[in-house]
Amino acid sequence: MVVINSSIKLESFIPNNQNIHMQLFNNPKTLEFEDKIIFFKHTFYSVSFIAGLADYFYIVNSNTNYLLNIDSAIWNLIITFSEDVSRYKNQKRKINLLHYLQICMSKSTILKKYYSYSNQKTKLIYLKCLKQVFLTTHKEEQIQSGLYGYTTHIKINETIKLNNFFKSLKINFDLNDSKAINSQIHDKSSIKKLLELKEDFDNFSNLEVVSNATKSYKEDNIYHSLDLSNVEWDKKFNDHRYNIYIKSAFLISNDSIRLSILKNINDNRQLYYRLPNSQIELKNYEKVVLNCQSGLCIEKCLNLCTTVGYVGEIYKKNLFSLLNNEKKIYLTKDLLEMKDVEVELIDSRKIILKNGETLYRHTLGICIQPMYLYYDYPTVIRFFENWILEGVTKFYIYHQSSLDKIFEIIKAYRLKSNIDIEIIDWSKLPYNEENGEFNPNTEIYRLEAPLAIYDCMQRARNHIKFVISTDLDEMIYVDKKIANGNLLALLERESNKYPDSALFSFQSRRGYIPMNWGVGNPKNIDFSVFSNLLMDTNVFKRPLYQKNVYRPERVVSYQIHLIRSLERNPLTNHKYTYTLIPPSSAFIFHLRRFKDYFFLNTEKIKTTLLEEKSKKWNRNFKNRLSLLNFTNNDWLTNIHHIGLELENCRKRVARTMGEIICQSIEVCEKKLKVINNNRTIKANNSWIVI
Repeated sequence: MVVINSSIKLESFIPNNQNIHMQLFNNPKTLEFEDKIIFFKHTFYSVSFIAGLADYFYIVNSNTNYLLNIDSAIWNLIITFSEDVSRYKNQKRKINLLHYLQICMSKSTILKKYYSYSNQKTKLIYLKCLKQVFLTTHKEEQIQSGLYGYTTHIKINETIKLNNFFKSLKINFDLNDSKAINSQIHDKSSIKKLLELKEDFDNFSNLEVVSNATKSYKEDNIYHSLDLSNVEWDKKFNDHRYNIYIKSAFLISNDSIRLSILKNINDNRQLYYRLPNSQIELKNYEKVVLNCQSGLCIEKCLNLCTTVGYVGEIYKKNLFSLLNNEKKIYLTKDLLEMKDVEVELIDSRKIILKNGETLYRHTLGICIQPMYLYYDYPTVIRFFENWILEGVTKFYIYHQSSLDKIFEIIKAYRLKSNIDIEIIDWSKLPYNEENGEFNPNTEIYRLEAPLAIYDCMQRARNHIKFVISTDLDEMIYVDKKIANGNLLALLERESNKYPDSALFSFQSRRGYIPMNWGVGNPKNIDFSVFSNLLMDTNVFKRPLYQKNVYRPERVVSYQIHLIRSLERNPLTNHKYTYTLIPPSSAFIFHLRRFKDYFFLNTEKIKTTLLEEKSKKWNRNFKNRLSLLNFTNNDWLTNIHHIGLELENCRKRVARTMGEIICQSIEVCEKKLKVINNNRTIKANNSWIVI
């Protein structure tokens, strides 16, 4: 049995075998693996140690058994520690978290009178009860609220250090008032000077504790050395909630403007606009109507992701003429100061021909949701070759971060192919890390892809007839018997058959292909691996993984897989409809390299569905290769390591969906070891902060 104290080093508990299966603990206060049994007490040191251990284990593996151990250990520590703080401060109203925990456990009907913590199902219930008790009572005690702020971000590398946590709490480390402190500390001889104590916390929070740093200090009373009487939650910690982030503003008709916006759902303040050539006076400001973009402000299981996509709507008769040829507006959220910000307008109005029809610049376009730490350049090349073959002439690529070689490929196709590629920066939300500002990106689900899709569709609105929303590793397979296997012909046929259709929805099927991870130089790419592949016999049932092709001017709101609100036909005032394409005609082919998080036990069959396409991809790519003129150096051969690291993190995040923290990109990014940041291109700030 090993007791955690200040002399213990984290490194001594890192297993040599990264695939080690930690045992399920039989006691909620122990962790067992290899030849070590860890017993932890409810102190700052223990919380920091377990958090550091968790930080390591969450990187290397997604084995649910030992991650469940660490989760339970953290929450048991937090609850017990909160109770001790309450008792130390002589609160009249006790928190009684442990009592609530017992009630939660007793209400779980599947538990027997005598149960063992070694049972995984029982242990999972215990873990959920721990979280439920803490999350539902955290507002009863101010210090507990601070701990809540720490635990909600405990798995995020940049906030896992305790010294950062204490800074946000404004805990007073000043020990000069010895009379007030000495009266409440049992071991007066253990009182340390301010700098020594501060050094201990900084060292341990960085997981570099010197073995003799605090041996003389009484471990059980670590928190007694802090002055908790004036704990004040740092107001700056919540400043991010008061920002509204504007991505784009679109002039969609002569009377209306729509804006793509990110903001916190708890911020109820209004956004106001002023037209150009009007004075900065209160009478010239009018409200912007704000609605959650995807229809639901909080999607199912995303209850902790509180910064979401909004649409700002401005409607004013003869608005375009009032702009007086200046395509911009001014926005503010504070009518007292009236410090507004200029926002340029993107023109998405219809171009009407003499015969009354809409002039589309492109017939078929595609929107790619934000690329994040993307390194898989063979897939990017296959993506371009496939969609160029299908007739796509306009590509909208939303970009957050990628390998420098991804940009080389995109630029080469843009220069040497008869297609239009537009790269739209989709950066993280800006914040001042040096000033201790809270990172608002931790409250966004991934990169808020639905808002990116909305933003893309407004750019394409009235300019492109059909717009595909898909991932880089997806394609649409059309049966040869249907429209000669041509996607554009299928869309035109269905559009003529159902003239009021706003979108065409396709079910998804998985394909399994031996991937050429280590190809190195793109000239070595051979698409013949797609000619023989495995695929699931069945498609996914709707709406799981379904994807849609849109008529953008007919759709109000967007979601990655679901069908949301549709516009009204101006001729009939009836809402547009949608068309479900049967999988016998066409389906989304999801060519993933890894097993999906939602695993379905379906039969697999061998198929040559892509044999003909793969031959065309090969022929077209070889003919294009000399024009693309790729460089010869620095092409990666370890893409599989990068992909595996990202995929493991994605699955770990999905495992805790709706619990503890928001599943943001911040959970994993700074923990990734394989990715070379020196070769990563990141988007410039693309948000206007109001």
